Amino acid sequence: MSSSYTDYRKRYVQSNDAPIAVWMYFAIDELRKFSPQEDWMTDAIAYWQNCISIGGGGIISADFETFAPDEHRRQILLTVAMRIVERLKAFGETIPMDFLNSIQIGGTEWTGNDETLRYLRTSNGFIHLLEEDTKAYDDALPVIVDA
Repeated sequence: MSSSYTDYRKRYVQSNDAPIAVWMYFAIDELRKFSPQEDWMTDAIAYWQNCISIGGGGIISADFETFAPDEHRRQILLTVAMRIVERLKAFGETIPMDFLNSIQIGGTEWTGNDETLRYLRTSNGFIHLLEEDTKAYDDALPVIVDA
């Protein structure tokens, strides 16, 4: 699988596509729990579902620039990102192959379990992007988690 970038306020996370797609899968589930649903949530869910179906090729992004342009949305996505870390930790050391295959990431088929740490690195990278006051940075600063 290729690696993609998710940028936000002049910083970015570079990661293999699979951890980004799994993050999106859980983010969709977490956003669906909000009531009432805000329009941007519906848009994010549709966008992330499309990214999962593409599966990668180095072109998927959580697109925080679009979905977290203000403090309200940033806080919601930060909460979602923190919940995702807890869900990933619940797997233990590996994520079962059957679970990964059930997501149907762009036709990718896992032939074995995958190390949870890979997915936690990306999720923690996203938390880092969303919780930092990045407006103070003049230059792009990468957060490379799993290239």
